[in-house]
Amino acid sequence: MNILITGITGFIGSVVTHHWLAQGHKVIGISRSPKIAQKSYGNTVTIVDWSSLTPEFFQIRKIDTIVNFAGAPMMQKWNRQSKSQIFLSRLTALERIFELIRSLPPSRRPASIVSASSAAIYSTQEKAVDESLEPEFDINFFQSIVWRRLEKRMLEL
Repeated sequence: MNILITGITGFIGSVVTHHWLAQGHKVIGISRSPKIAQKSYGNTVTIVDWSSLTPEFFQIRKIDTIVNFAGAPMMQKWNRQSKSQIFLSRLTALERIFELIRSLPPSRRPASIVSASSAAIYSTQEKAVDESLEPEFDINFFQSIVWRRLEKRMLEL
């Protein structure tokens, strides 16, 4: 499978990239800093910057799935400025991906798109949560607010 992954140097992105490479998949990474990212992977992964994501890029490469982990790190001090950066970095990535996919002919579109914002449960609720339950929206938990806003925007795209 040919996997295009954003956020390839992040915590989750690097773990799943190594897993997919071990499984024999081809991985293409998108990075704001391709030279730095390329050093992390050598020639096992093709790294390109966001400006490379064009319809022509998808004409040359058959991408089976896009996995989006792009965004400013959650693990930082949260203040008004960092919270804005965290949200806007994720929103911009999602919008660019959806815009690009819409510009492609159906035959060149990936079969699937997966997007994740963080490795946290988006709630401080006390009841147990697993994949079969949707966590309750927690207006006091920043990650919950970010993901709720992103999900709403994805439905609008």
